[in-house]
Amino acid sequence: MPSNLRLGALLVCGAVLAALPAEAQDAPTAPALCSAAVNAQDLDGVIESCPTALEEIPTDHPFYEHFRQTLDYALGQKCQPAAQAEDWDSVIRYCVPAAAGDYRVNFLIGLAYEAKEDWANAGPYFEMFVAAAEGDADGRTRQDEIAAAQRNGGIAMARAGAPDRAVPLLRGAAAANASDIEVQYRLGRALAQTGDTAGAEQALSVVIAEGPDSVPRTNALLMAGQLNAQAGDCAKASERLTEYIGKGDGSRDADLHLLVAQTCQQSDTERATTHYRGFVESSGAAQHQAYADALFALGTIYYNADDCANAEQYYQTLMEAAPGHTNAAQVQDILASIAEGACGGGDC
Repeated sequence: MPSNLRLGALLVCGAVLAALPAEAQDAPTAPALCSAAVNAQDLDGVIESCPTALEEIPTDHPFYEHFRQTLDYALGQKCQPAAQAEDWDSVIRYCVPAAAGDYRVNFLIGLAYEAKEDWANAGPYFEMFVAAAEGDADGRTRQDEIAAAQRNGGIAMARAGAPDRAVPLLRGAAAANASDIEVQYRLGRALAQTGDTAGAEQALSVVIAEGPDSVPRTNALLMAGQLNAQAGDCAKASERLTEYIGKGDGSRDADLHLLVAQTCQQSDTERATTHYRGFVESSGAAQHQAYADALFALGTIYYNADDCANAEQYYQTLMEAAPGHTNAAQVQDILASIAEGACGGGDC
């Protein structure tokens, strides 16, 4: 402990004890214990007794500030070694109360909660560190430290289910390193959850273009493809969801084929046909109404293209699977015309 603190501790010890009532001087009161710990340079004793002493002594007491500074010093002496040793429980014990005196300690606390996978606490401490560091006129924090806190805090906020607070942190981390695939992936998800679909698609596109073949990239294909479909972008939706289907376990194939087919039906009949066929082959009659509608769509696409053989095949399958379909009468008429040698002839 610095010599000036030791000297102050000796003076305070006597002064505080003298200021206490006679009966209090005989009992181990918190101020007495705090003074004794300061006098003995007992950091553990200071940490144990001085918080209570500060609660009992009025803030305008002449020795209040000295006790507070000595406690801050003791906590700081315990905080940094605990962090270096990765003793995360001790970091939380000593660094949390020390953070009020130095915002940079918030980074260490964030690391401690992150190590314990306590995302709900890790995120806010990184967030507090970033806010204070960005407003620090003395520039005591390097930009790479801020970027690291933004990354860790943004990921923690995302994992804690707070996408609105994750987004600004992840944006900062992405600005510092645009090739950080995990940051872009988390940012894309958070933006989608907060309704910024254009921003989400942009971030996920980085993951798809630059990321290795991994679970995040596969998930990015799914999310970005769905966003493309919602935006009516047939080509991108087809490209991304087709690749996802090739990597998946098959459980979502039918739904994704149908999504793309419906997206492309008005703008790209070739892609629509491919995905309607994929839907019919992967769903069977299990999804009865959608299956019947897909058969009708395929029959219609082929009929309008004068491909009578395929049109007849899908229309007949429709009549067998769903004879009561809404368009059954129209389909029966078309099948009759095909049987008579007529084919094509307009939009169905």
